Amino acid sequence: MTSLAQTPKQTDAGSLADLAARFPGESLRVIAADGVMTLASVNTTLGYCRYDATGEVEYVFVGAAFRRKGVASWLLARVAQETGRTLAFREPISPLGARLVAEWARTEEGAQA
Repeated sequence: MTSLAQTPKQTDAGSLADLAARFPGESLRVIAADGVMTLASVNTTLGYCRYDATGEVEYVFVGAAFRRKGVASWLLARVAQETGRTLAFREPISPLGARLVAEWARTEEGAQA
């Protein structure tokens, strides 16, 4: 398990409206139930994150059309806020997932500085 030194108080997911501004014409909504946080529009799922109450992230998925637009980082920040815990990432981590974890760590280090 990869754990990041990050406290929930320093994590700011930003508003759903801020994220929605990156996707004009999409009406976004968040569905959070049973350890899965999903970001969806009327037509599709942009992404989702599977996690547990301890802040351990099992899986993050973002649809190809929505990658590199902050969806995964936004979901992770929402999970940190929801759980009130330091996030940890369950192994195995894919190469693309490793890039996300590294970016998340850099972002959080900057927020703590």
